[in-house]
Amino acid sequence: MNLDNIQITTLGWQAPNWKQEFYPEDMPEEWQLDYYLNYFSVLACPMPIWAEIFADQDKLDEFSDCLFESSRVFCVLKIEIDAQGALSLNQCREALEAKLTLLNATKAQAPWLTGVVVNIEGVAEQKAEELQVASVYQTLRQSLDASLALSLLIRTTTEQECAALALSQFPKSETSQKPIWYACNDSWLTVGSPLGWMLELPADGKKQAEWLQKFYAQLPREAKGAPIIIAGDEQPIDMAQVKNLKVVAELLGF
Repeated sequence: MNLDNIQITTLGWQAPNWKQEFYPEDMPEEWQLDYYLNYFSVLACPMPIWAEIFADQDKLDEFSDCLFESSRVFCVLKIEIDAQGALSLNQCREALEAKLTLLNATKAQAPWLTGVVVNIEGVAEQKAEELQVASVYQTLRQSLDASLALSLLIRTTTEQECAALALSQFPKSETSQKPIWYACNDSWLTVGSPLGWMLELPADGKKQAEWLQKFYAQLPREAKGAPIIIAGDEQPIDMAQVKNLKVVAELLGF
């Protein structure tokens, strides 16, 4: 992954409230992607959308025509862990095999395809000890085109639980170098290629700056930048706040 600075983006480029908050009210829906990419260099595409586009050559060509030379696309997948089981290597292979094959095939003709984000949901506290995060990452890494960045997102219930999970998966060593990059942000453990992920964006600019500074401090020394994806949750994403976060990151020099 080659990003020169922090790049703010959202998960997807369409939402009902954005027609008034972000897009001109009379703009046709088919023009929205072009408009979005004039403002954001990075696009985070959720699973249902990118799978439909990548599986159809005409749709893929149309999608590619909207992108700039500087555009970077990250594809987001989700794995749900059921109430009974823990995350296993076989579970990952079976759940993602067809999707990873499609991504690898698309990468061959899509230089803008930059990375893959695997969002693992449903990790309860009692299952944390059963996780094999490093092994899961390595398994998926071997199945994916080497030029594609790979990030695992593991959602826990609290920041304390996230820190405990990170320590159990990646015990402190005598050296300061991490074999695999990982970081805790709020209740999310991120593993692999550096990535920021936020469900709810604080409206206060000072709190946004504090979050950005904390995230930037966790990046590996060799990393010049990384994507930060505002994913949204129950509440719709406020594009005014997203645009403000982008400005704050630029003012901080990130």
